[in-house]
Amino acid sequence: MRFPQGLSLTEGVLHVADTRNHRIISFDTNLRFIFSFGGKRGSEQGELSFPSGVAVMGSTIYVADSGNDRVQAFPAAPP
Repeated sequence: MRFPQGLSLTEGVLHVADTRNHRIISFDTNLRFIFSFGGKRGSEQGELSFPSGVAVMGSTIYVADSGNDRVQAFPAAPP
């Protein structure tokens, strides 16, 4: 990870905003990798630019996409 910033722990899954890698990474309670999304810096739907925060509500992951001045929503399950 490069500059991990925002964290969210929900139902045993830790989501981390990996800011300088432009992605969200998810781990289980033993810190084993589950899935990630993003990873390509951009402004199209699904792309992230310096994500700084992450929150989970229900089955949706909300990402503070700081470099694009927006909040994006993603399904909580791996795509």
